[in-house]
Amino acid sequence: MKAIYVNASAATGTPVYALAPDSAVITRGNPWFMPSDGQSDEWRAILMAAAVIDRLGKHIPEKFVSRYYSNITIAAHPHNPSVAHDTAWIRDGAIVRGEDIESTVLDGTVGITCQGNDYAFDGAQLRRTLDAAVVSASEYMTLRTGDMVMVPVTLPAIPLAERMDFEVAIGGKRILRFKTR
Repeated sequence: MKAIYVNASAATGTPVYALAPDSAVITRGNPWFMPSDGQSDEWRAILMAAAVIDRLGKHIPEKFVSRYYSNITIAAHPHNPSVAHDTAWIRDGAIVRGEDIESTVLDGTVGITCQGNDYAFDGAQLRRTLDAAVVSASEYMTLRTGDMVMVPVTLPAIPLAERMDFEVAIGGKRILRFKTR
């Protein structure tokens, strides 16, 4: 299982990719260990929505993209601007993955609660963004069952500190929770 982050370049609007190996992904219930490099008070969690791929695909046409994922999840990318960016996506704990939920949650307004703060998103727009990311990533690599194709969620970065519980819920259901150590 690989995790592919797709974001548009602010300067050109073209896709920018980051790839994390399966060893960099922390799954449900496992803690995130704060790395010793960088300034500890600068760690932040950046949230991403992810399409969870459920069938093999390469060069996926836009009109068939809905056949390649039926679940989504929320993932967090612990980030620190005082740490070398070339290792940001490959280090252990680069991504903390939440539980899978059906992509039908995107059929209306999506309510997200993160660390007690409520946010709302247009589910249709988020689905279009995920669809475009899946199509784009499949141009360069074969997507396999269990892979995640992630896009940014427009929330402020959430400060991380040792010994904190980090939680994200969608529609009142907690789908991401991890403890920092």
